Amino acid sequence: MGNRALIITWNGFQDQEVCYPYYRLIGAGIETHILADERDSKNRIYGILGMNMPCHIVMQEFRDQSQQFLDEYHLLILPGGVKALEKLRQETSVISFIEKWDKSGKVIASTCHGAQLLISAGIVKNRTISGYYSIKDDIENAGAIYSADSCVVDSNIVSSPHYDHMGIWMEKTLDQLTSRQKNFRLTGLHDSKSSFPSGFEHEEMNLAIDFDGVLHDDFKGYFDGTCYGEPIAGSLNALALLSKKFKIIIFTAKAKPSRPKVDGKTGEQLVWEWLQKHGFENYVSQVTSEKPRAYAYIDDKAIRFSTWSQLLDSELLF
Repeated sequence: MGNRALIITWNGFQDQEVCYPYYRLIGAGIETHILADERDSKNRIYGILGMNMPCHIVMQEFRDQSQQFLDEYHLLILPGGVKALEKLRQETSVISFIEKWDKSGKVIASTCHGAQLLISAGIVKNRTISGYYSIKDDIENAGAIYSADSCVVDSNIVSSPHYDHMGIWMEKTLDQLTSRQKNFRLTGLHDSKSSFPSGFEHEEMNLAIDFDGVLHDDFKGYFDGTCYGEPIAGSLNALALLSKKFKIIIFTAKAKPSRPKVDGKTGEQLVWEWLQKHGFENYVSQVTSEKPRAYAYIDDKAIRFSTWSQLLDSELLF
């Protein structure tokens, strides 16, 4: 799947600041969707000057699926419009989403009053941020360094003060999207609190990947070792890319030594046969039944942990 961009706005937006990035991103080959409060019978929203734009997602849909949007989009655009932002920054689901997006390290591009969403999300402290001149005090009071420059890049945030500068703003945004993907930073890994004890530093480059449901579709279960499904879409290309940076270790209970042999073959041998059949063997260093020491774990049934209170509040287990 290619890049996907999400533009978050509200009826009464600044017309130029939604129209230009929307069509510039589409022109760059990026699938782009607009999220807003509500749309008319023709799926349109309206700017403060009367321009209409398509609305692909309404706020109610977003509230119910915000984690999915966090997982499936790669670029976040926050246009301005003083009237729109008065309403939008009161939408707690959006504010929480922006905070989580920033933690993921993915690119955020804001212009004009869009910086108010950055402030409300609490992500501007000690950063250099540009925005409309009338919110200079708000930006500084939030702990940021205000800049009136036409475009400012600070880590994953690309900000601009006015639609006069949308050309350079969007080009810098696209540059950041490309360069950060070239550096290949896995979402969420850069802020890991875990560290390796002395003597295990070399294992920081291990990436542990679950076999079932991540590499193959695990619909039939395991009985005789012959029922492994087809590769998950995109899995082979992903491992080819990942293996350039990480040592790939596949972990699966199917490789347990206690598993009965099938035609004289162990579970580990059967997994290797599947990997070879589908072209994965050149990218995988090890197959194990144990949880290996690794920089990160990719598992379709995993629940991300930060704190127990956050986990219990997430409703994932209840």
